[in-house]
Amino acid sequence: MATSADDLQAALDFCQWDAADRLAAGFLNEATATGAVADGAGRPSLLQTGEAIRGWRAWLGAARQRRSQVVAGSSRGSAGKTETALAQAAGWLAAHVTTSGELVMDARLSARDRFCPRSLHLRWGVALRELAADWGEANWKAAADRLIGCWRRQIDFCQWRGPLHEVAPAWLALIELDEASLARQALWRPRSLQQKDGSVPGVPDGVEGRWVSLPGLAQLARAWFAVGDMEPATQAMAWLAPRQRNDGHWPGSAGPDACYHPSAACLPATTQYLLAAEAQVAAAFQGGDDFPAEIEANDGRWLAVLDWARQLPRGSKVADVGCGRGRYLKRLREAIPHLQLVGIDLCQRHVQNLPQGVEGRQGGLLHLPAASGEFDAALAVEAMEHALAPRLALNELCRTVRPGGSLLVIDKNRRQQALSEHAPWECWLDVDETQQWFAAECSGVTATAIAHGPQQTPSGLFWAWTARRGQAKAARAA
Repeated sequence: MATSADDLQAALDFCQWDAADRLAAGFLNEATATGAVADGAGRPSLLQTGEAIRGWRAWLGAARQRRSQVVAGSSRGSAGKTETALAQAAGWLAAHVTTSGELVMDARLSARDRFCPRSLHLRWGVALRELAADWGEANWKAAADRLIGCWRRQIDFCQWRGPLHEVAPAWLALIELDEASLARQALWRPRSLQQKDGSVPGVPDGVEGRWVSLPGLAQLARAWFAVGDMEPATQAMAWLAPRQRNDGHWPGSAGPDACYHPSAACLPATTQYLLAAEAQVAAAFQGGDDFPAEIEANDGRWLAVLDWARQLPRGSKVADVGCGRGRYLKRLREAIPHLQLVGIDLCQRHVQNLPQGVEGRQGGLLHLPAASGEFDAALAVEAMEHALAPRLALNELCRTVRPGGSLLVIDKNRRQQALSEHAPWECWLDVDETQQWFAAECSGVTATAIAHGPQQTPSGLFWAWTARRGQAKAARAA
């Protein structure tokens, strides 16, 4: 299967830098002198060029961030060559948009271009418009506007024809275009066909038999999460999760009449599941009002934070990662006013309403908006359990702390997860395993059971891990 921009995006989102660099280089290796990106047979391809534009734009943004954070490996790849190829590809794609907004199809192009879903044309138009805004290219913007306008007129988004994985990209493109209202209307049809088990037919009319497209269902879940339709999206994810193969991938389809890569590892299905899982977490934190705004003064979690913070040098710059509505930051500001406090959270509303004197930054656990070694100390209370890849999140937390700096993580014990109510995507921490993760980056690691709420003695549910950022290990990340 050909590489898609979504494959590259998923690699970036989950900090798989080597894989992302290889995927970006793969597009680069197929770039031609005309600006087009060729298919496997060496023929210029609209499909490959459109996907390369989306993928390169994401890769360059991540590369710039990695360089600014001084992350190990951030110099890999050639940003200069990629920027040149991106500009040439954008010019080539723009030149193939007619005055009416159609894409020029001729015999010189890849045969795949004539058979690829037209919904992808809208996706490429969105990418070209965003790139035009980034670079201030009026010609690209005009071509993108014509392309988007053409398919906005020609596609009846509320009519679902063809396999779900070919139609869903158009619904996601609508959301990128801030057409959430139209997207909700379009998404009503698949919702009406959703089964009690969470699956949705691969095709709407059943003419091609009974089967489910796994990449299509995952994209559908992404779209539902994006417009806030949590129930069908959550049901779809519950159906998808147990279909994972032993090798970690998902198949392309399932069901009695499965016909789209039913028995093989299917990269689009795996990619789309990962992106849908991200969307699920993001949607869960979208509102922000369901999270507690206060922590009692006698709560064991706060007492652990206070004891740790009192040992920090005067004037230390401290980050609360996954700070929520700032309940620990509020108490820290009152108890130890000389600390420089920074709150980081995925929810924009949270970081915009933190206590006075606290700097707020929006960002996720795998991509913290902070330079390497920026903080003297960092804490994360009940945050790591929300990371889809908790070890990568812990590594990222360590990255932001200077050599010799202090870290504190408070979270729930995995041994009690099955006995407790929790979101399906939460991953509670194993006590010993978390110590081992810390030991790979830090020294002086400790793990202590702590009390919570009105309880005065630990129940084993909450644990506190402390560590000191190691000198040599911090240097390897710089």
